[in-house]
Amino acid sequence: MTMPRKKLIINDLSEATLQKMMRLRENDGFSDRTWGAWLNYKFKSELINENPSQVVTNSTRDLMLEMWIQNFAQNLADIREGCSISDLVPEGAEEIDVGKKSPLGPAVVVGAGPSIWSHKHLDVLADAINSGKYQGIICSTDRMLIPFLERGIVPYISLGVDGSPIIKKFYDHPLVERYASQIQAVLNTTTNRNVIEHCKRIGIKILWFNPLFDDPRRSNESFTKLQRIMTTTEKHPNGVCAMSAGGNAGTATWVVAHTLLRRGNIALIGMDMGYPEGTKLENTPYFSALQYAADPTGAIGKFYAKIYHPTFKSYAYTDSIFSHYRQSFKQMALKAPPWAETVNCTEGGTLWGERIKCMKFSTWLESLKS
Repeated sequence: MTMPRKKLIINDLSEATLQKMMRLRENDGFSDRTWGAWLNYKFKSELINENPSQVVTNSTRDLMLEMWIQNFAQNLADIREGCSISDLVPEGAEEIDVGKKSPLGPAVVVGAGPSIWSHKHLDVLADAINSGKYQGIICSTDRMLIPFLERGIVPYISLGVDGSPIIKKFYDHPLVERYASQIQAVLNTTTNRNVIEHCKRIGIKILWFNPLFDDPRRSNESFTKLQRIMTTTEKHPNGVCAMSAGGNAGTATWVVAHTLLRRGNIALIGMDMGYPEGTKLENTPYFSALQYAADPTGAIGKFYAKIYHPTFKSYAYTDSIFSHYRQSFKQMALKAPPWAETVNCTEGGTLWGERIKCMKFSTWLESLKS
């Protein structure tokens, strides 16, 4: 059903304001089109009845978009001549794709959730490596790189998705310089320039990917499509690979583990997608952003939820952002290749669902014997 068009009559619009509006319409390229067409264009991104997640998402986008674009522009020369995540694909990958099982070893995907410390999973993993019990690869988020190096372990990859300058601290450490030649940093093309220059200076290998900001098939205004075009070179004839990161480094690392590295038995640690029971909400990252909502108290009440994990028998808080990450991961798990098995070994958090097994990390390590 077509909604009836409404006629808008404004009696108290000053001549000066009208002239400004006409100038804006002309600058936007709508001088020969109707006022309605221009207003639809001008307000197309405005949401009615925003939910708390949209408030935070819009706030983040508005604050970060300019930074992301500037970072991409500053990195472009290095991106066009550099390595892509497609270089991680092993030989014989096509045979794995059509088979029922990956012949490659297991992988541990490591996030920075609080469960990794409360259950001492890094130490458990280090002991398993040193004893020969675990001989697979480690795919780590960038935040966990230094803790691994402190235990004498170099992850197969270190992955980051954030464009903030603060990410440099994950690579600015004497141990990172010591092991730099062995480190493969999987970084998105909007990574802060200072991070890139530091990694280049100390000799870290960078493998680029374009973040999947939007659907490049549906719009000529797609930033993802623009990135693909601008990174197309003789070395990258189809542009640098774009990857759905699920909005966070942990999910992106899991995607690389099965999609590119073709690992078929993947354990997750530190992938909580929530806060432990007892966490004060005002200490969580997005609490302050909710103050910009029309009804802050109501928004806070809708933004957070307490969740019981049926396997680990524990409670955790989640928020709308983590809930979005969680739902995205569950949907992506359903689309993973049939030979890719995902096992949540966090022993806490909020993640479970179809095609996501849950067990203790020690139990998963023991299962590798068979």
